[in-house]
This record gives sequence, structure tokens and C-alpha cells, in this order.
Amino acid sequence: MAPTPSSPGPSLPLQQQAGRPHEEHDLQLGAYSKGGWVRIESEIDWHEREKILKAAFPLDVHADRSAAEIQFGHVFRPTHTNTSWDMARFETACHRWVHLAEPDYGVALLNDSIYGHDVTRTTRPDGGTTTTVRLSLVRAPRSPDPEADQGRHRMTYTLLPGAAVAGGYALNMPLRVATGSSDAPPAPLVSIGGNTASIETVKLADDRSGDVIVRRTSRSAAGRTRACGPRSRWPPRRPRTCSNGHCPASPCRSTPRAGSPSRCVPSRS
Repeated sequence: MAPTPSSPGPSLPLQQQAGRPHEEHDLQLGAYSKGGWVRIESEIDWHEREKILKAAFPLDVHADRSAAEIQFGHVFRPTHTNTSWDMARFETACHRWVHLAEPDYGVALLNDSIYGHDVTRTTRPDGGTTTTVRLSLVRAPRSPDPEADQGRHRMTYTLLPGAAVAGGYALNMPLRVATGSSDAPPAPLVSIGGNTASIETVKLADDRSGDVIVRRTSRSAAGRTRACGPRSRWPPRRPRTCSNGHCPASPCRSTPRAGSPSRCVPSRS
């Protein structure tokens, strides 16, 4: 069962006035099949200069590296400061999530619009390790844009044990309710099998022919995986296998039946 951090839960509204910025935070608690999550919806009226506002989450996790989502994958970065370039890395970027893990446990920090973050690791007096991840919510630099981030902002971020990829999708692309029958739920246009494979982009053809194009599929975890598909509700008319948006000159040798798996997907270069 996939986590649904976009679902509502018990709410705790908070307001804070610190200097000129006014902050309103709505904390929500929820649960899913493997644990609980904390969701924070923040509204900030920002009018500071030469300051930055961060949301810090100290975690009882001994993580020697962090995993940050990038386009169609993720990148690992060390949490230590053993070298001068590690010490100089005061902020790094992610897309929808950053994940911190030890061998048998991990925590993901999800976001819907906040990409800057930093991760540090410290040793507690009791000998344990605290790994702290901080999201950069808003900032107020003098250069290159002295008006950067000035005004009101709304953002949502969620602390979720495990399930970084599924949680990132659930927060940024929540399920939409459609009218239909529970006896015959609508079938998807295209689907793909496999625990780590997903269809990232589906679009209509630019020539207005009504053709549906599967532009890109990806896998969310490293290592070998076996994917079955894509499957479609219709027989592909001009199936081609593509890589990075470039198609071969000739189509695939065989055209699969509707609903059958195939390595070929309809596409155009």
C-alpha cells in the first residue's frame, strides 16, 4: 500500500511573529500502513533583508550520506565534513524529496516547492548520532535580486518514514476524484508493471492527430529491475523504441496487441 501524505489528519495551527515576517504554520499528523507522517503547511509574509529562514528537522538516524531526488533519479551526497569542499557545501538541491537512512531505517523529507536544503551530522553526549536536515524556505539576499522572495509564500513539506519516491508523488500529484462506477473503474491510458518502473510523461501528438505518446519511462531505484510494459488500451500504430528522445529510423519489427506488454512505445523524435 502506497503512503498518502496528501491525506488530511489532526491539525495544529501555529502563528509566529519574528521581526517583520509573519509566519503561519499548520501541522498535521497522519498515519499510513508503515508508520506516521508529519505534514506542515506554511504561509509566510516575508519582508526581511540579508536573512534566510530554514525549517530544521533533527533526526535520530545515523546516515553517512543523503539521497536527493534529481530528474529521473537521485544523487548521493556525504553528510560528513571531512574535506574542505564538504565544509563549503552549505546548501544543495533536490526536487521532491531528500532521504536519510541507516541500514534498517530511513526518513524522507518531502516538499512541493522547496528545493534548497542542507544536511549535517553531529554526535550527542550519549554517543548517539543526530542527522539534521534543514529546508531553506525563504531568503533575502542583496544580490543578484534584492527583491527575491519578498511577499507572501505558501508551501507544504512532510516528514515521512521511508517511501521517499511514492511519498513525493503523493504529495505533488495527489489523486484526483473522477465520476464513474465502482463496478467498472476507468482503465488507465497506459500502464507499466514492475516495482521500480514508472511512466513519467504521456502527451498528445503535436500534429493534433489524437495519438497518445509515451515520452519517457524511468526506474526509481538503482540495480537490476524487470518491467512489463508499457501496456495500452489500444494497439500501437507506429511503435518505436526511443532513448533520451531520439528514435530509430525504422519502426519496431512487431506490433503488439492492445493490452499486451511490449518494449516498444509510441513516440516521435
